[in-house]
Parts: sequence; C-alpha cells; structure tokens
Amino acid sequence: MKKVYDWKNHYTDIMTKTEESDNGFTHFKMSDKTGTGKIIHSDVFEGIQAVYNELNLENCRRTVPPLDDVIQINFCMAGRYECRISDRYFFYVSHGDLSVGTVGRPETHGSLPTRHFCGISLYIETEKVKELQPWLESETGIDLKAVLALAVSRPRYFIIRDNARFNELFSVMIKCQKEHCLPLLKIKTLELLALLSRTETAVLATEPVYISPKHVLLAKKLQERITDDLAEHLTIGQLAEEFQAAPTTVKTAFRSVYGISIGGYRKIYRLQEAQKLLRESDLPISEVAAKVGYTNPGKFSSVFKETFSVTPGEYKKSARLHFE
Repeated sequence: MKKVYDWKNHYTDIMTKTEESDNGFTHFKMSDKTGTGKIIHSDVFEGIQAVYNELNLENCRRTVPPLDDVIQINFCMAGRYECRISDRYFFYVSHGDLSVGTVGRPETHGSLPTRHFCGISLYIETEKVKELQPWLESETGIDLKAVLALAVSRPRYFIIRDNARFNELFSVMIKCQKEHCLPLLKIKTLELLALLSRTETAVLATEPVYISPKHVLLAKKLQERITDDLAEHLTIGQLAEEFQAAPTTVKTAFRSVYGISIGGYRKIYRLQEAQKLLRESDLPISEVAAKVGYTNPGKFSSVFKETFSVTPGEYKKSARLHFE
C-alpha cells in the first residue's frame, strides 16, 4: 500500500509536535532566532490533507522533489511569501492569492519577507482519491481530472488573485482547521474542488508580477540597512544616495518585494522585534521600547496596542504561557 504523502517534508527541522486531538487535528510549533510559528494538520478525506500555517519568522520551508501525482493548493490569508525560480526571477504571493500546482513545481521555496504568513495548503494524492472519483462526479459534480489539469496547465502555478468567493471559502476552511470542525471542513473542501472543476475557473488565472534579482537584491540590502539600527531614521533620499539608485527605484524595489512602504515596514519590524524581546527576555517594557527605537515608552505602548490589540504587558504574559 502506498504511503501517505508526508507534508512535513516541506518544512525545516525546527518543527515539533505539541498536541493531537481525538478527531485527527495535530498541532505543531516552531521557533528559531527570527521568531515562532504554529501549524495545524488534518486528514480531510483519504488522500486529502489540510495544513494551516501561522508563521512569524523568516523561513521554515524547504524545496521538495517534484511529484506529478500530488496536487498542492495554497491560499494566503495574510502576510507575504517569496517564490524564487532558478535564481532568474522572483514573484510574491500575498493576501487573497490562491495557487494550484503539483508538488515540487519549478519554484524554489523562498522566505517570508515580512516575517509573517497565514494561510492553508491542501495536498491531494490523485492515486488515493481515484476510488472517490465516481462518487464525487455523481454526487457533487467534482472532476478531479479538471483540477489536475489546472495544476499542470502552466510551467508554474495556476494563480487566482483576490477573488471574493474563494476568499470567503478559505476563511471558513481556516476557521474550521483552527476550531477542529472536521464535518464543515469536509463540506468546504468539496465546495472548493467543485469550484476548481468548473471550466469558467480557468479564465480567472493571472500571471505573477516577476521581479528581477537585481531589484530583489536592492530591496533586501535596503531592508538590512533600515533594520540595522532601529533608532536611526533614514530618509528615501539618504537611502537613494547611499545605494546609488534613484529615489523612485528605491521605493519601487522595496515595495515589490515587501508589499509595503519602507516606513510602514520599519514600523512593523520594530514591533515584531519588540514582541520577540517581550517573549524571550526579562527586560522591562521601557528598555524593550528603547531597544526598538522608541524614546517614549508611552508612545511605544500606544502603538503596540493599536497594532496588536493588547498592551506590551498583556502580550508578555500571554506569550510566556503559550510558548512555555
């Protein structure tokens, strides 16, 4: 009997199991010097697995060998993910992006530029679900051959961007995964496959915006520069002069990789660093504020609460309980 596809091959070795429920949902956590993450796995049907990701770190993924008989469906609910293709060009997925392909297509897994990603992946083993095919076609109208055709129709992934119906559907699927609601997750998985089976779905495809390695390298050098000293405030003009690039190029290159302005990224990065210090150190909140570039602790607490809906003190208590 063929082994169940091991989805864990997509992740690095920093992942450890933390919990397993009675109805088949398994929790994992990960942690390294860049942050933390959690994953929830479930077997939806024989041959169909769902994996929910909530990641707040730089990288936890690795490249896997190609498998033409395993369909991989990915949806990004929040955050940003980098896909590198043979070091020739890059593209990025963000909020509302849905992709359909087979495992190990030409993309090389990249990083999480904003150190944040929330989404869900489905792995469908076509050989294992063959027995379901007659029932799926007669009772639901699902044609798995049509879904597979989408997965292999392009040299890279089939991508749909920010479609309201798919966004709503995946929102429910993610909620089911987090709340261990397997019956509804099964229904929504069938609904997803039915939508992907329709001939009109093919016309929803969009091409990724490809970014040259030169611009990606510039963006990453800019990111290193603005995060090297969180108390230093550099203008676009200063960065353009330092990197010998036009101000427009500086702004465009950075936004194309990180999906946000330099100022917006810097604010988020400082707060992410603050979260890390609150989780991992015993520093007073005033010292945490100073280390991430806030001279006024009150201003820091206000911005922190506005962003994360909790005060730094509340976050410190809850994070310690969660990650111990």
